[in-house]
Amino acid sequence: MKISKGKKLLLLGLVLVVIDQIIKIVVKTNMELGQHIYVIGNWFQILFIENEGMAFGMKFGGAVGKFLLSFFRIGLFAALCWWISALVPA
Repeated sequence: MKISKGKKLLLLGLVLVVIDQIIKIVVKTNMELGQHIYVIGNWFQILFIENEGMAFGMKFGGAVGKFLLSFFRIGLFAALCWWISALVPA
């Protein structure tokens, strides 16, 4: 069975989002704030920091704002998936 380019893109996007969320959960549950782990020397490291809002540290309504931003991200991802699948024929 051959998979179309659009479905490959959707699958890649989904895999990347899942990997990103897994890394975030592992960091949040196993590291302390400010702790860092060197992965590849000084070139690549994982540093645990928290952004209390949106991009560039802009705050957005506390806990309710984080909840709304999460829904916005999920909705935007779903809209992009739908749009990509609509652009590429099956």
